[in-house]
Amino acid sequence: MSHIVDGRDEVDASRTSALLDALYGSAPVGLGFWDRELRYVRVNEALARINDRPAEDHAGRTLAEVVPQLAHVLEPIVRRVLESGEAVVALEMTGGTPADPDALRHWSASYYPVFGPDGEIIGVGGVVEEITERRHAEQRTQLQHAVTRVLAEAENADAAILRVLPTICESLGWDVACYWATGPEEPRVAWARPDAQLDGFLAMTERASLSAAMLPGRVAATGDAEWLETLDPARFARASVASAEGLRSGVAFPVLIEGDVVGVLEAFTRSRRARDPQLEPILNALGAQLGQFLRRKRVEDERLVLLQRERQARADAEAAASTLRKLQRISEVVLEHHVLHDLLDSLLHRIVEVLEADTAAILLLEADGRLHLRATAGMGDAVRHEAPIPLGAGLAGKVAASRESALISDLSQVELFSPVLRARGINSLVAIPLVVEGRSIGVLHAGSEAFAQFAAEDARLLELVADRIALAINQASLHEAERAAQAQLRFLGEASALLGSSLDVELTLDQLGKLVAGRVADWCSIHLTTPGGPPRLVCIAHADPQRAAGAQAALAGGAPSEDAPAGVGRVIRTGEPELYPTIPPELLAGPAKEAGIHSCVIVPLQARGRTFGAMSLVWAETDAHYDERDRDFALDLAHRAAVAIDNAQLYQEAQERAQAARVLASVGDGVFLVDRRGYVRTWNRAAVAATGLRADEVIDRLAAEAIPGWSAIASRVPIVTAGSVSPRADSLPLDVGGRELWLSIHGVVVPDGIVYAFRDLTEERALETMRTEFVSTVSHELRTPLAAIYGAAMTLRRSDVTLDDGQRSNLLDVVSGEADRLARTVNDILWASRLDTDSLHVTIQNCDPEAMAKDVVQAQLVHLDEGHEIVLTMEEALPAVSGDPDKVSRVLINLVDNAVKYSPDGGRIGVEVRRAGSHVRFAVTDRGLGIPPTEQRRVFEKFYRLDPNMNRGVGGTGLGLYICRELVRRMDGRIWVESKGLGRGSTFYVELPAAADYQVEL
Repeated sequence: MSHIVDGRDEVDASRTSALLDALYGSAPVGLGFWDRELRYVRVNEALARINDRPAEDHAGRTLAEVVPQLAHVLEPIVRRVLESGEAVVALEMTGGTPADPDALRHWSASYYPVFGPDGEIIGVGGVVEEITERRHAEQRTQLQHAVTRVLAEAENADAAILRVLPTICESLGWDVACYWATGPEEPRVAWARPDAQLDGFLAMTERASLSAAMLPGRVAATGDAEWLETLDPARFARASVASAEGLRSGVAFPVLIEGDVVGVLEAFTRSRRARDPQLEPILNALGAQLGQFLRRKRVEDERLVLLQRERQARADAEAAASTLRKLQRISEVVLEHHVLHDLLDSLLHRIVEVLEADTAAILLLEADGRLHLRATAGMGDAVRHEAPIPLGAGLAGKVAASRESALISDLSQVELFSPVLRARGINSLVAIPLVVEGRSIGVLHAGSEAFAQFAAEDARLLELVADRIALAINQASLHEAERAAQAQLRFLGEASALLGSSLDVELTLDQLGKLVAGRVADWCSIHLTTPGGPPRLVCIAHADPQRAAGAQAALAGGAPSEDAPAGVGRVIRTGEPELYPTIPPELLAGPAKEAGIHSCVIVPLQARGRTFGAMSLVWAETDAHYDERDRDFALDLAHRAAVAIDNAQLYQEAQERAQAARVLASVGDGVFLVDRRGYVRTWNRAAVAATGLRADEVIDRLAAEAIPGWSAIASRVPIVTAGSVSPRADSLPLDVGGRELWLSIHGVVVPDGIVYAFRDLTEERALETMRTEFVSTVSHELRTPLAAIYGAAMTLRRSDVTLDDGQRSNLLDVVSGEADRLARTVNDILWASRLDTDSLHVTIQNCDPEAMAKDVVQAQLVHLDEGHEIVLTMEEALPAVSGDPDKVSRVLINLVDNAVKYSPDGGRIGVEVRRAGSHVRFAVTDRGLGIPPTEQRRVFEKFYRLDPNMNRGVGGTGLGLYICRELVRRMDGRIWVESKGLGRGSTFYVELPAAADYQVEL
């Protein structure tokens, strides 16, 4: 029985195998079986064709060996079926074949577990159906519907093309598409998948031209679609970039309108696509469909353009009519007025009305090269003192410089020179240049508080009327300038008559200021110079006398600074005028700022090269500004005033000189004037009598030529400035006509030169000479008593005379003291005699002041008594002095000796040496008898003694200080004394020049 069963199983197995063979052989879909190791066991011919491999070549091979391009996808799926026992049904896959991995094919696959008799999974069976054609048909259908929908929804051609390109790529699974318009002005449009990374290909497509070498160029030329299964460089110019970025296949088809190619659409993919004969007609149909859409939209656009043109023409006609009406209204204002102020005001108000603006302004270019605000409408008082605008600065300056209009929708985005417009709340503006004969004369602008208030038509309107406005303004300005010039000439005539009516300078200037105030200025002030002092205010005038009086009182206590960087002081100092069309805020303060002063011109009062003062003209209440023409007018007026001042001063000087001449004629002393050039200008009768020189021999000649011997004594005459303490006259010799005159002479500096006064001391000099000779004789005779004293001293030493020690010592002291005194007296007399006879020689050389001072002090300390003290003080690093060392020491010895002698009660004697500029100063100070102020000049005279009666026991010949004075003079130094009076000590000063590298013997 078992044999019968086994036989049946074998028959069933045979039948099953036969059934499977028949099924595998006749099935239209691919069938396959894999064992648990995922190796092919059996496949039918359909699956072998799908795998592109013979059926017998599958057995025993793995998925990776048969379909390597899909193994990484299939293996996980099949393994999951083995492990889970669950089937995978209707799985769609896309990929290539082993022979053509880049080809794009589509399959639908199902995988089932295969169980053995024992229920164990022994493998996997698969059913694979290729659905490539079906998928392509679906894509073509989807593409047609999608493009139709895009064209139905698009509003214009540009929007349609922008949507068609991604629609084609997404429907067909392509990566990039481009539209090439055949029109030269139409832009090129491209679209690529966001993750495609095709920047190089897109850039080359953008730059390329629609030439025959390009794929779109060929399609445009032939009107036929072209399919590129591979991007061969021979047929595709962009092949290198396309290949580098992964593109493999492409297609291009024309866009037609009534048979004419108006554009080319091209698309490319990274997978190789074989030519699809069924897709090509669809693409051509899409091109025709897109062409019909473009044609329809083009007709609609043309109709819309015509409609818009018609509307625009109607609007332009209406705008032109409105513009003509506005032009007429503005032109009426231009023709109605000839006075500049009235013209500008009326013009701006009409422009505000016509343009529906909030403000308007006209700025004119003045002679200073800046734009000045001449008229406004709707601006209020905020712009009354607006600063001029430099050409090229801010909005107005740039419009005037460039001569180009400006239309500003938002004023906050524009640089302005002045903040006034923003402060007024203006947000939009239109500005035009005013031009006459090719030159810019100003700027007109209108403003609005609304943003973007003005349109291009408003700018054109102003431009159309700008020439008329500029010409009218220019003509009105010329008429105004002519009237102003005539008025100024009339005013100058009045001023000249006023200035010539009186010789009283201050009264005349006060009347001139009153004439100026209210006509060419609101305020007028005049300052005159004062010798050695600050400028003096002589006039301040205003149309209101009370305001003028108040200003006069306010300014009475002050005067302009002569060192000021601006203003009256600088004008007087430099002789240059100052013009401030608008006064800078930093120059205004106090009463000037409160008075509203905003423009001024300051000019010097000059005549014959001299500056007598300055005149200031100021605008305050009047809304006007000075310019260069006003400055020239003020200079002319100031010159006339200066001439009047000069004439008055000349008349006064002539009167004073006439009176002085009468006084000089009656003066007993000789007086003469030598001017700055050295010419003698006056020579009175006393001078004639003293010198014997007639006035006609001296006057108007050089003093050095007209007065014999004047050159020798001129530098030695003591001279002081006018107003100083009158100098003590010095006695000097003058050789006139072979006879020697001794004149006591001194000079005073005056503005015109130096006035010399002298007295004839020839006789007194003769007596002095006799006295000198007598002293000299006596001095020589005194040598005999010295010999006798010496003999007596020797006698005291004899042994036959009996004297006690005290007597002997006293006699010796007397003899020694008298001998020393007599020797000093003789020496002084001899020094004085040598000085008087000019026989004393002085050798100038470099001397050490420190060494000389120390030597003198050390010598004095040897015989200094206990009641006196000498203190030497010296500055460090003293320079050498230029002098005779013996003579300098002689002077210092005399001064120190006098300090000790005239301090009989003892005390401190100070000797100080220090630098004094280019000199070295020696000072000897005592606390002794002192010198009265009236006697301080006389102590240096010969034979003068402060204590002639020896009330304090101080004796002397009175020659010591005289000798010091003469020695110091001969060394180009000076000596003087300072004392606060009797009993308060004295200080004698000697100054000698610092040494130079020379040695001269005089």
